[in-house]
Amino acid sequence: MNDSPAVILYDAAGNPVAVTLDGSVYRLETVGKLRRADGTVVNPATEDGNLASIKDTDGIKKITDPLPAGTNLLGRATITQNGNDAIVGADGSLLVRAVQPSVGAGMVNAYLETSGGSSEMAVNGSGTPVVFEWNPGSNDVDGLALALAAEDATIHFGDKFMGISALANGVLVEVKAGDVTHTLHNIKRTREIAQNAVPGSLQVYSATPDILVARTSLAGLNFKKSGTYVTDDYVRVTIRDNLSLLDHMSILFSGLEVV
Repeated sequence: MNDSPAVILYDAAGNPVAVTLDGSVYRLETVGKLRRADGTVVNPATEDGNLASIKDTDGIKKITDPLPAGTNLLGRATITQNGNDAIVGADGSLLVRAVQPSVGAGMVNAYLETSGGSSEMAVNGSGTPVVFEWNPGSNDVDGLALALAAEDATIHFGDKFMGISALANGVLVEVKAGDVTHTLHNIKRTREIAQNAVPGSLQVYSATPDILVARTSLAGLNFKKSGTYVTDDYVRVTIRDNLSLLDHMSILFSGLEVV
């Protein structure tokens, strides 16, 4: 029988310390560390001083190489979509898209005009409609408002359009913004101008001739620059009745050009 060289050993707290026989050598048992048979402390998280790889098992990927230097998206990729950075999944689906905010480049104030460059809407469009239009040009434009100005000997409400009878077909106001077309108004009587005006913007001046001014909001409409779509975005007014008896009518577009 091999007897321990010490009868009983105690630690600093007075607890007995276990002694184990390792072959022909007695060793003290330790808590909190793993040791090889020769007594060397073993860290199970490392092998030969390096982080141990996760081995192949069902449902667990094997990691053997470090990730490359730089930004790592772990199974995702950064791409550029319409000029903006985006993160897509491994299947190509869009996960996150970074959209740069619009930056104002200046005010836009322009009359709607015919293809010949005229802004005068007191025309006869009863036989052949006359189209007045504005397009955004080389930059995107956030819409603000349309301002209508009309002059006639006497501005009437009731069953009138300015100083003439109510229109049979109406003044058609349309916009195409973000490649989506909207009909804003089809105005046949003066009261419909008032109903569609921004609160506080309708003004009627008694003069020679009388003058009417009103604004319609275009807030929230973004007109994309020319060439973005097969047909350009626009603001369009079509005169489909005889307005030639009016002294004057025109519409001014206001917006904020953005880059």
